[in-house]
Amino acid sequence: MKFKKVIVIKGTFSMTWNSSIDNNSYLHFTDKSKPDTLILFLPCTDRGICIVEIVSRAASQRLTIPSSKSSLSINDLLNQLYSLAKVEPNQEIALVLYDSFLFSDAPAGTTIIDLKLIVEYLFPGLADYELDTIFNTICQSNDSSSLQPLLRKLYQQLITDDDLNNITRACLARISHDLAFFLVWFIENARRFQLNIHPDEKTGRDLFPEDSVQLQTVMQQIFWVSDLQLPKTKENATEPECEESPHPIQDIKSEVIQKIFEDTSRFSSIPGYLPRQTQIDYAWQVMEGLNNEGVSLIEAGTGTGKTMGYAIPCMYFLAVNPTEKILIATTTKNLQSQVFFKDLPEISKLDPQFEAIPIALLKGKANYFCLHALIHEFYRDFIAKRGTAEDQLLWLFFLRLITVPWCDLESIPVGISLRFDNIPDFISRINSADHCYPDSCSFSPCMYEAVLAIANKSQLIVTNHHLLFYIDNYLNAPWQNLIVDESEQLPSAALACFSSQVDSIKIKDICERYLNGKNTISLRQAFGRYLAKIGGSIVDPEIISNLDAIGRITTSISENLQVLTDHSEEKEGSEIYLNQLFGNELAVNESIQGINTSLFELVALISSTIHKLPSKLPKYLSGQINTWARDVEALSLNLGACLQQNNSRYHCVTFSWLGKQKWRIECKPL
Repeated sequence: MKFKKVIVIKGTFSMTWNSSIDNNSYLHFTDKSKPDTLILFLPCTDRGICIVEIVSRAASQRLTIPSSKSSLSINDLLNQLYSLAKVEPNQEIALVLYDSFLFSDAPAGTTIIDLKLIVEYLFPGLADYELDTIFNTICQSNDSSSLQPLLRKLYQQLITDDDLNNITRACLARISHDLAFFLVWFIENARRFQLNIHPDEKTGRDLFPEDSVQLQTVMQQIFWVSDLQLPKTKENATEPECEESPHPIQDIKSEVIQKIFEDTSRFSSIPGYLPRQTQIDYAWQVMEGLNNEGVSLIEAGTGTGKTMGYAIPCMYFLAVNPTEKILIATTTKNLQSQVFFKDLPEISKLDPQFEAIPIALLKGKANYFCLHALIHEFYRDFIAKRGTAEDQLLWLFFLRLITVPWCDLESIPVGISLRFDNIPDFISRINSADHCYPDSCSFSPCMYEAVLAIANKSQLIVTNHHLLFYIDNYLNAPWQNLIVDESEQLPSAALACFSSQVDSIKIKDICERYLNGKNTISLRQAFGRYLAKIGGSIVDPEIISNLDAIGRITTSISENLQVLTDHSEEKEGSEIYLNQLFGNELAVNESIQGINTSLFELVALISSTIHKLPSKLPKYLSGQINTWARDVEALSLNLGACLQQNNSRYHCVTFSWLGKQKWRIECKPL
C-alpha cells in the first residue's frame, strides 16, 4: 500500500524495567467444602486497616483490624479474629478476599476464594480489575468498603436466565476444579447468606448444548458483532475501492488546533490537564504533516504528551475530511490497546465532531480465535472427555469472551493467565491463523472477518508496527495517511517480519492434524471414513497409495520432532548458531534435515493427491485438506529458508530451546 503522507514520531527517552511476581494466587475450594461462615477481608492500606466482614447464615457483622503491612498475613488476621472470639477454631469457614497478591501466609488447607479471579472469569474484557473500577462498573457504586455488594452482583450474573449463563451453569456442574466447585456451591448457597439482591430472584434453566447446531446458534447470537450491519470484507468485496479521494483535501488550521488545546473546559474528564506549548508545537508539526504530502519525522521528549499531540490533529483532519482515512501504528499490541481503549475514547469527548469518527482496532490474524474451532474444542473437552478440567474452564471463559466488543487472544486478564498454565496449548487449538478453514466454516462473519469488515469501513485504524508490513493483506485502498508512533522500534519490527522461523509447535500441529486430530477427528480418519462411505472400488488406487505415503512421511516428521524435543531438555534456554550445531550435534542435525526433506516430499505428494480427489468432496473435508496443504507448504518454505546458510541475504540462523516442548530455528535478514 502506498502512503502519500507519513508522520514518523520518535521519543527521546525510553526506559525498561523488569518485575517478578510470585504466583501465589489463592483459590482453594473442593467439592467437599461446605462453609457455614464467610470471612471477607478488604484491606485499606491507605488507612492502615483491614475491614473484616463475618457473614453467616443468621447474620453478618463488620469490624476493622489495624494493619500497616503492604502484604497482609492471613494467618495473623485469623489469629486476631480467634482472640476476639469472632470465629471458633473448629468452625468451617471460607476466606473471601479481592486480589490474593495483597495477602500472604495462608494456613494449609484453608478454604480461600479470590474474588478478583472470579470477576476476571465472569466479566472478561473490562478496562482494568482494580477494586474501585469494579465497584463503579459492576456494582455501580463508589462505596468500596464492603465486598457483599460485589458478591450479590456475581450471584445475580450467575443465575441470569440467558443462553450464556444457562450454558455456564450447565458446564460448571460438569467440571472438577476449585473454581467450578466454588461457583456451583455459591449458586446453591448464596441465598442462605442473604447475598441475593431481590427475594424473588430465580435461577434460569441450565442449557447444555446437545449438538453443534444448537451451540453454533447460541454462539452466533451472543457474538458481539451479531447486531452490526457489516460491510463486505476484502475477500468477498465485489466493488473496487477508489484509489483517490473524490473531494479535495481541506487543510486543518493551526489556530483551530491551538484553540482546542487551550480550552481547558474540554478536558474536564482528564484530571490535572493544563495546556503546554511544547505539546501544541508538536501537534502543529503533525498538522503540517497531514496537510502536505511527504514524510515528516518528529522527535518529542518524555512528558510531551505524544498520543494526544498526534491524535487531536488526526481527529480534526478526519472530521473536516470525511472521505480520508488515517492508519496509526504503535510499537506494541499493549500500547495499541491503550490508544484504542483508553486514549482515543477520551479524545473523542473533546469535540462532537470527533465522536462521529468511526475507529477500529486491527491486529494480525493469529490474535483472533476461530469460532468454528471453539465448537470443536467443546466436543473435545466436554463430550469426548479428552480435555482437562482447566481446558473445560478455558472453553467456558472464551465463550463468555466472544460477547466482548473487540475481543481477541490478548484480552485474557492477568489473573486468568497466571492461574491457567495450559493457556498456550489451548490457544494453539483455537487461534485463527492455524485453524481457519474458509471453505468449511459455518460462521459468517467469523471473528477475523468481522474485524476486517469494520476496519475497512472506518476512518481511523489503530494497528501495530508488525502488522504494518502486511497491511495490504488486510485492508482495501485507500489508506494514504500513516502515523508511526515510537518509530525507533520500527527496524526491529521489520527484522522480525522479514525473518523466517520454524518452531516445534507448528510442526507438531501439522502432524497431529493429519495423524491424531486435535479438536476433532484427524484428516487420516476423515479420509478413511469418506472412502469407506463411497466404496473403495470406485476410488483411484493411486489416491489410497498416496494417502498411505502421506501417513508414513508425517509419522517420520513426528519421530524426528521427538528427537529434537528430547535434545531440547538438555539445552533449555540456550541459543546456538546452526552452523556450530552441525559440527557438534549429529542427531539434531540429522533430525532437522530429515524434517526438511520430508516436508519437501510431503508438499509434492499432497499436491498430486489433491488433483486426483473427487470434485464433489464434502465441504468440511475439502476445506481442511486444502488449509492443511497450504500450512505444510508454508512450513516447508520457512524451514528451507532457515537452512540456506550460504545465502547472503541472511544475517544469522539460530536454534533456540524455549522449554521442554518448544524449540525454534530462526533466520534473520541482513
